[in-house]
Amino acid sequence: MKRLFFFIFILFCLSFAALTVYAASQILVTVGVNPLNVDADAKGNLRVGKIFTLQTRIENKGDAALQYATAELFAPKEIELVSGSSQEFIGEIKGGRHKDVRWKLKAALSGQYIATVRAQGINEGGDSVSSEDSILLDIREPRGLGAIFEIFSRLAAMFDN
Repeated sequence: MKRLFFFIFILFCLSFAALTVYAASQILVTVGVNPLNVDADAKGNLRVGKIFTLQTRIENKGDAALQYATAELFAPKEIELVSGSSQEFIGEIKGGRHKDVRWKLKAALSGQYIATVRAQGINEGGDSVSSEDSILLDIREPRGLGAIFEIFSRLAAMFDN
C-alpha cells in the first residue's frame, strides 16, 4: 500500500511540474480556395502526449464570395482529436478574405504522420470548389520532465488494465 501511495504521489508531483513547464505547439496550414492555392507550415515542438494546435487558414483569393465553406481534417488513428469536430462549417468567405479553423490534437505514438486538411465551398456560379493540403507531423518522444511523466503515465495505464 505504501508503494502505491508513493507511486501516486510521485505521479501527482510530476504532472504538476509538467503542467508548469507546458509550452504550446502550433502548426499553421494555409489552404487557398477560388482560385486554388495551398501552402503549409509545420513548425512546432510536437511530442507524444502533448496537446498541439493545428491551425488552418482558408483563403479566398478570388473576387467573389465563397458560400457554405467547410474545412475537414483527415488524420491517422495515432493522432487524436482532443476537441471539436473533424469537419468544421465556416460559412461565407468574402473575396480576398480568409477564415481560420483550429483543431486541438494529441499524438499517442512517436513517428511521422500525414494529416490532410480539405476546404470546399460553392462559388457564385454555383460550382463546388475545393482545395486540400497535407502536412507531415514529426512526433517525437517527450524529453525532460515530460519523458518521466510519460513513463509514469504508461505504467499507470498498465496497472489499470
